[in-house]
Amino acid sequence: MKNVPLKVIPKNSQIALITGASSGIGKAFATHFAGMGYALIITGRQMDKLHALALKLKAGFGVDVKVIKADFSIDEDLNRLLNEIETHDKIFVLVNNAGFGSGLEFCENSLTGHLRMIQAHIVASTELAYAVLPQMIKRKNGIIINVSSIGAYIPAPGNSIYSASKIFLKNLTESIHLEVHQHGVKLQCLCPGLTNTEFHNRINGKKFGMKNDFLWMNPEEVVQDSLLALQKDKIICVPGLVNKMIVGISVLIPRQMYYWIIEKFDKPARAEKITLMS
Repeated sequence: MKNVPLKVIPKNSQIALITGASSGIGKAFATHFAGMGYALIITGRQMDKLHALALKLKAGFGVDVKVIKADFSIDEDLNRLLNEIETHDKIFVLVNNAGFGSGLEFCENSLTGHLRMIQAHIVASTELAYAVLPQMIKRKNGIIINVSSIGAYIPAPGNSIYSASKIFLKNLTESIHLEVHQHGVKLQCLCPGLTNTEFHNRINGKKFGMKNDFLWMNPEEVVQDSLLALQKDKIICVPGLVNKMIVGISVLIPRQMYYWIIEKFDKPARAEKITLMS
């Protein structure tokens, strides 16, 4: 496992805002930035886990941690965080990590469910980046990490809105980078694959690779790869050798062949679903 040298700052002199921090990748980011000396604003939907994390980071690193409840599919929650941002002028880091998946095919899910995902992944990430960028540009220092997915490269059944929203985050990150890198602001689009988090447990994603541990990464490994890539000014970070290979192959093979491969591997899952529903 790689070791990421921590760029320690005077404690609480800078703020890292991390969404979806109650577990998984968001929690790992919060731990890393607390270890660097950043004060934290962490958000999520599971308040008990957020408060437990805040207590642990305060005790372990002596940093300030503010907890804000936020379900970004709800306008009121997003506006609450945007109002909080207006009260701070030392937000040096934004990690747009909050999100969810459904595992449902397009017509199986409700239109409301699709729009909730678009709101959480696209609208919230856009508004938060828009809120923090001016102060980063002004001081010529800042980091925005948008957590996307290798799903941006490999669309699949049950993944329509999720995959489309992750493509949006990838293109948004690259476009903003081209606009602001000369101002000293770093942008990164992090595209993890299968990661041992509650996210995959909720949508039963691990059934696709539960016998193949080499397909899975731990959140800490994902974050370490992200921070190493950030030090090298890499705009797109696909963590892990297996994920890099998957993305590389998916980009190179003809699209018709890609569709055939996905259909072939998806048929058993569809057959299982039909059996369970009958």
